[in-house]
Amino acid sequence: MQYLMPRHTWSVISRMGSALWIIFLIIGCRPENATDKDNDSIANVQPDAATETGRAEDNTTPETFVADDGENVEFVNEEIGSDPFTKDFRSILASIGEYEVDKKAVKNLNDSTQTDTLFTVKFGKSVMEYYQVRSNDNGLLIMADIKSDKVEFKKGIKIGMSATEFSSLFGELNDRRNLSSVTISTLEGLTKVDFLFSNDTLTSVNLQSYFE
Repeated sequence: MQYLMPRHTWSVISRMGSALWIIFLIIGCRPENATDKDNDSIANVQPDAATETGRAEDNTTPETFVADDGENVEFVNEEIGSDPFTKDFRSILASIGEYEVDKKAVKNLNDSTQTDTLFTVKFGKSVMEYYQVRSNDNGLLIMADIKSDKVEFKKGIKIGMSATEFSSLFGELNDRRNLSSVTISTLEGLTKVDFLFSNDTLTSVNLQSYFE
């Protein structure tokens, strides 16, 4: 005896077959790089080596930093920025001829019971300030505004030299001729020296030091 399925049963089977076919098509078309949340292919992508190298380079501090707005240049040079002079304070005084000295007693910033001495030396149009700690024979030149060619500086720098001669001493200046000022400092910024020019000639060397 042949068994015949009811018409509505065939209809249900037909619809189920169509649904399964659609599911198979969706699975077959799924992108190869699609993953679940526990294995996200985007999150697991390793960074490119060149990118990592670039980041490392960006985070390093350059040995010499140059700021340049045309006629005013600033850069780091430990030798000149920390002390541009070839002699210490007392030796400078011995080489400049006549000068005037003003002494002022000042309270030590770290010890109010201690009195130190601030020496202000003037010669011609130049001036220097030297701070002498009472408990220490070594003082600190905290300010200088030098306009005299009697004072000697490192690298052969001297008042009256041309901007071209000056720029030839530093690679950062690229043999620049038109200069108004050059500021050279230490990396920590505790001392800076300004070299000022007028009519292509070095006319003044200003030093400022931070101290406590």
